[in-house]
Amino acid sequence: NDVVSMLRDVLSQSVAVNYKPGRSFDVKLNVLSNALACRELAWTPQIALRAGLERTVEWMRARPGAAA
Repeated sequence: NDVVSMLRDVLSQSVAVNYKPGRSFDVKLNVLSNALACRELAWTPQIALRAGLERTVEWMRARPGAAA
């Protein structure tokens, strides 16, 4: 929901979200973190999530049909 909210803001428009019942093989819970990569690989992200979304939207807008 946080990413959807951020995407709505970046796009300056509504984003439809369709929640559907889970399927038997769906992952019940995702807890995503880059902490292990940061710690074990001395890696740090170079682009913030919002900036990455903005760049992706800009790229797709420059290429009509890219989102099809």
